[in-house]
Amino acid sequence: MPPMQPDSVGNSMFVTPFVEGRRLTLRLRGPSINERESFIITNEASKSIETADDVCSFLVLDMQEISFISSMGIGMLLDLRKRAAARDMKIVLSNVGDQLYTLLSIVKLEKLLSVCTSERDLKRALR
Repeated sequence: MPPMQPDSVGNSMFVTPFVEGRRLTLRLRGPSINERESFIITNEASKSIETADDVCSFLVLDMQEISFISSMGIGMLLDLRKRAAARDMKIVLSNVGDQLYTLLSIVKLEKLLSVCTSERDLKRALR
C-alpha cells in the first residue's frame, strides 16, 4: 500500500502520516507540543485514524522531534489512545528521548501507553 500523504492544505505541518504493514505511523514535528500543536495534531491524527485500513492494528506516534509536551499535549495523547482503541488499534510512542520519557514517567503515562526509547523496544511493542 502506498504511504498516506499529508493533506496539502490545512495544518499538517505538525503531522506526517504513513502506513507500514500493520501500523499507521504519525511522525510528529516539534520540539514541543502545547495547546496550539495538540489541537492541530488531534485533528490531523483523527483523520488518519478514521481513514486507516482495517489491517492497521497499531498507531505509532513517532516522538523523535518532541522534547516537551504540555498538559494539553498529555490530554491529546489520551484522546488519541481512546480514538485508536475505538478502531482496535494499540497506541505506541516511538523514539522517545530521555527528557520526554522522564516527563511521561512523572505523570505515569508509561503505564497507559507503550513508550519506546529504542528500536528494540519498538519491535517488542509491535508484536
